[in-house]
Parts: sequence; structure tokens; C-alpha cells
Amino acid sequence: MNEEVLPEKKKHLTRSEKREIRKQKLKNRLIRPDDIKYQGPISYRVLRIIAWVLIAIGQLAFLNGVSDSLIQWNPLGDTLEGLFSFLASIATPLFIVASFGLVLNRKRSYSAFITIYGAGFFAIGLGVCLFYLRYINGLFVQLGIDQTQMSELTTDLLAKRVQVNVFADLFAFSLFNFFLNYSPNKVFTGKKLIIFRLFMIFPLAYVTTSYVLKVMASFGSLTLPFYFYPFFATRNPIIFLVFALASLWIKNRERLFLKLGASKEDYQKYLLTKRNSLSFSINLSLFVILAAVLEAIIILVVGFIYIAEFDNIVPILDNYQLGQAISMIVAIPILFLYSYTREHKNTLLDIFIPIGGIALCGFVYIEYIFQLILKLSSKQ
Repeated sequence: MNEEVLPEKKKHLTRSEKREIRKQKLKNRLIRPDDIKYQGPISYRVLRIIAWVLIAIGQLAFLNGVSDSLIQWNPLGDTLEGLFSFLASIATPLFIVASFGLVLNRKRSYSAFITIYGAGFFAIGLGVCLFYLRYINGLFVQLGIDQTQMSELTTDLLAKRVQVNVFADLFAFSLFNFFLNYSPNKVFTGKKLIIFRLFMIFPLAYVTTSYVLKVMASFGSLTLPFYFYPFFATRNPIIFLVFALASLWIKNRERLFLKLGASKEDYQKYLLTKRNSLSFSINLSLFVILAAVLEAIIILVVGFIYIAEFDNIVPILDNYQLGQAISMIVAIPILFLYSYTREHKNTLLDIFIPIGGIALCGFVYIEYIFQLILKLSSKQ
């Protein structure tokens, strides 16, 4: 007589055993010897070139708006001016993504970016102020343009939508990440490190203060001299939130990696994988979508508050600088084509990209002003 074979009872796992299994699965997902084949065709260098071109066409849109308001000269047309302004709005986020890539690829550090972007921030700010002082308050007044009208127009445009100093946002972003990631060897050690981490509030406060002052100026409740605007952050705090979340995600992933028993060397190797580059693009895209949803909710709230003035809702949204996060959705395809693991042998070219970008913006101004002078001269 054959004995009936009873099925084995499923072993009951303890809570600690279940936790270990989950930890091992997570560890296997993070630390994998096999890398994926996909590598986006866009490198950090291409991303920066695209951003500089977008900055230049943004300045062209700004100048077109100024000349249209002053002498009804609108060579671009309203449609093209609006399109250029829209595309220029994603330039700063692309710069920040490229900076992320350079750090993750260990080509730069946030302390180096503080020096580079800090120098650019003050140089561009002072340069714009000197340009305004010399040509807006000088040359154009002599050509017959009313100084008060020019001042009111330029400050109105600057308060609402024009990117004056892209280095302001990059400098704030670098400071935030420096305080988040750097561990000082002196003074802020041990439990005092938390004090150093709390310094992250300063760049956040700077971005928020810039936004609040510009919004107040847009609504006419505050009058600011032109010379303030070149030193303001150009993007609203929601954009800053996108990249703050990305920074915190990277920091938390490092903590998790070390908690799972990997070394810092293992983590650095993992950062250089195509798998992590794609993961970075996916998560950053999710943060963009999250910010866009948040901004859409804010727009609905603002629309409800100003329901009686709904016919003028677009200018009101401009005053609040809303729509920046939603416009970033256009950049999501670029993020999936971007791979920070792509390297370039001739790193000297990276030095000339910002120089070329600033030169391109300068050329736009010089050429447009030259054409404007010819236009004004022909009317006299």
C-alpha cells in the first residue's frame, strides 16, 4: 500500500526574515553586474549648447517685445516672439540637468560649480547694469526715446518673464547641493553637521525672495530699480523644487546603497552605469510631472480667486510667473535622450561653450540694437 505524500507546509517567515528578503531584492536591483545597452545620444555638452541657443532666442524675443512697445517695430511677429519666449523658459532647467550629469559623472564638484557660477552670476549682473546705464539711459535717450517709458517697459518685462541672469539660478542650485552633500572636516563635524545642512535654506530663501519681489513689482505694489533684476533668480520656486527633489533622491539613494552593505566605491561605480543614467532621467521626468501637476493646481486656485477678472487671467498668470513647470514637460523627451555617461575627450571645449553662449547673446543684442538705431535714425 502506497503511503500518501502530503504537500509540505509553506514555511512561515518571521518579520525579520521578510525584511531581509526585501532588502536582498532591493540590493540586487541596485547593485547589478550587468549594465543596460541603452545610452541616450545627447551628452551634457550638447545639452548646454541647446540651452545657450535657447537663452539667445529668449533675448531676441525680449528685444522684439521692447521695440514693438516703443516704436511699433515687430520683426519677429507676436507668434514667433511667444514661441521663442516659451522655448527659452526651459533653458535654465537644461543647464541644471547638465550640471547634475557632470557631478554624477565625476567631472565636476558642486564646490567647483559654486566658483564658476558665482563668478558668472556677478559678472553678468554687473555687465547688464553697465549696459543699461550706458545705452538705455544714454544712447536711446539721445535718439529720442523717453527714458521713463523705456525704464518702465524693461522693468515690467524683466519682472514677468525674461531670463536676465541664468547664472543666478545655477549658483543657487550649486549652493543647495553643496550644503546637502559636502561634509566639512572642521567646525561642522559630528552632530554639528546638521547645522551645516540647514544652510540649504539660504539658496531656497534667495529664490523665494526673488520670486516674491518680482510678483509684487508685476502687480505694481512695489517699485524696484532696474538694477535689482539682474541679481534675481529667473525661475519660480516650483522649478527649484524639481531639482531639490532630484538632489534629495540622489542623496537618499546613496544612503540606501551604503545601508545595504555596499561601499562608497561600489556606489561611485554604480553612478557611472547607463542603468543609473536612465534611472536618473526617469525619476527627474516624474519630478517634472509632479511639479507640473502642482502648478496646474495653483493655476486653478488663482483662476478661482480672480474669477471676476477671468478675461484678464493670462496677464495675471504672467504676473505670478505661473506656467514655468508646465512648460518643462516639453523637456521630458530631451531627458530620455540625455545620458550623463557620455564623455568627451576634449574637455577644453567645455570652457568655450559658456564663452560662446555669452558671445551669442551679446551678438543678438548688438545686431538688434544696430537695427533699432537704423530704424530710429530713418524716422528722424
